[in-house]
Amino acid sequence: MNAADVPAGRLRELAAVLGASPAQDDSDLGIRGLAVGAAYSLARALQLGYRDPAGKKLAKEYRQQLAETAAAVADGQGVSGEWLATYYFNNALIRLAAARDRLDKLKQNRKRKPGVRDEVNIFKHEFGGFVEHPRSVNMASALEELSLLVGVIEPAVE
Repeated sequence: MNAADVPAGRLRELAAVLGASPAQDDSDLGIRGLAVGAAYSLARALQLGYRDPAGKKLAKEYRQQLAETAAAVADGQGVSGEWLATYYFNNALIRLAAARDRLDKLKQNRKRKPGVRDEVNIFKHEFGGFVEHPRSVNMASALEELSLLVGVIEPAVE
């Protein structure tokens, strides 16, 4: 069994749950949209061979990857590989944090365990970002956050 099979299977299950019942209102629709987008982004990251960098700073090769990616975009070419897989993973984290923020406001929930939101805040607010700060969130913890989110949206399932 491939290491990506378990997360990919769980992502399919969660996406099926999200699609199984209609949104209750516009707020629920917005949160579901973010959750489905996060599930899609995590699935694409896995399909593209995403490797967890948790506990590590950006790889030394990142400068070169970024230059090559920018050149490909400037030339109207597609982008693939590690950079794109990480892009999708980061996109999922941003969507998960946004969905959780919205859900917490609706439920007036002030309790939150550290993780995805902290990672997104480093990404958004720290000048050095992941050059200076090691990653703390991996695929398993992102998947756990999505599972928790789906469990709140569809409590009868989780």
